[in-house]
Amino acid sequence: MASIRLLFPAVLLEAALGSFPAAAEENLDCVAGGFSDAQQEVIEAFRDGYDFESARNPSATPELVAVLRERVGQCAAEHGWSEEATAAAARYAGPALFADVILQAMPIEPLQKFELLTNYEEVDRSALIAAFSAVARTDAFGVTPREATDADRAMVDSVVAIDGVPMQFEYGVWLGAWLTASLNRDIAAERFEAL
Repeated sequence: MASIRLLFPAVLLEAALGSFPAAAEENLDCVAGGFSDAQQEVIEAFRDGYDFESARNPSATPELVAVLRERVGQCAAEHGWSEEATAAAARYAGPALFADVILQAMPIEPLQKFELLTNYEEVDRSALIAAFSAVARTDAFGVTPREATDADRAMVDSVVAIDGVPMQFEYGVWLGAWLTASLNRDIAAERFEAL
């Protein structure tokens, strides 16, 4: 994995010169917008091509990685982020975009998407991370998975059980991809805000 020093050398030069006065938590949303037309074309191509197979094997194209890396660098320079804040923003940018793309591509009705988002916002994030890690048997969030309990399954179901959406394999794949991206986004945002 490339070092943050290799990814953002101009930002680090500015850091060495002492030009980082801004509080990071006030402007993380910078990485989610302000894209040039060329950058937006790359994002839209990724969004347009996102389908069930993409949800089963989520990965970013090299072009998308380059766009996100460039945008994080631009935001870091614009807002005077420290090296740690820039690294946290870089960990936020991909999952934030993925969560949005997956939700838009998920084959459920708009009101069902709204219900999913509402359910997600109402649960305790730390408890959901532990429960989803156990149910999905993943350590994607830095949490060692444990044996899933009925309480873990109930916690995950409280988010993903949507009226009119049958709990089938395809929906489970979409939800797993969306929850993974959303939780990683939120973890990175919390780390960013803590700086």
